[in-house]
Amino acid sequence: MFVPQLINGLTQGSIYALIAIGFVIIFGTMNLVTFAHGEVYMAGAFAGYFALTGILDDSLSVYLSQARNKGIFTSLDVVRSERMDKPEGLWSCLPQLDVFLCNAYEGWRLSGKKEPSKIAEYFHSMGTRAVIIKMGAEGCWLSYDGYADRIPSVKVETVDTTGAGDGFAAGLLSALAKGDDFLQACRIGNEIGARVVRELGAVRVWLKNR
Repeated sequence: MFVPQLINGLTQGSIYALIAIGFVIIFGTMNLVTFAHGEVYMAGAFAGYFALTGILDDSLSVYLSQARNKGIFTSLDVVRSERMDKPEGLWSCLPQLDVFLCNAYEGWRLSGKKEPSKIAEYFHSMGTRAVIIKMGAEGCWLSYDGYADRIPSVKVETVDTTGAGDGFAAGLLSALAKGDDFLQACRIGNEIGARVVRELGAVRVWLKNR
C-alpha cells in the first residue's frame, strides 16, 4: 500500500506545485490573481474551477475576498465537468470576482438559461460584477456596468479550436492588466483566440511568436 500511496502523493503534490508556480509567475508579471488562465501556463489540463477539486467549497471565497481587499484583481473561469451539477461552492465566490468567464454551454449548465443576456443576468444576480461569455466563432458576450452586447470575433480559417478559450482569457486579462477597458480587452481576447485556432494544437501559436 505504501508505494501506490507515495506515487499518488507525489503526483498530486506535483500538480499543486505547478499550479502554485503558475500563480507566482502570473501575479509577478501582471499583478493580478486569476483562475482563468494562471493554471493554464503550468498545468493546462487542470485549469478551470470545477477541475480544481481541492477548492470546491466555500474556502476559496475567503481567499478571493482577502485578495480583493488588498486591491488585487480577481477572475475565475470554469471548465466542463460533471461537478457542474453541484455548483454550490461557486456561488460564494462570485461576489468576490472582478470578472467571471464561462462559455455558452457552461453558462447554460450553471444558470439554466440559453440566451447570453439571460446567462449574464443570472450571474449578475449572484453578485458577479463583470460577466464574459465565450461564444467561439461568434465572439463573446460582455455584460458590465450597464453595457451588454456581443463583441464579434475575428474571421479566420479554423484549423483546431483546442486552447482557443484559454487564448481568449490570456488576451483579455493581459489587456486589462495594461489598463484597457473591458470592451477593448474583449476585442484583444477575440483576436488572440482567433490566432490560436489557426494552428494545430493549443500552444503552437505561442511557440511561433516567442
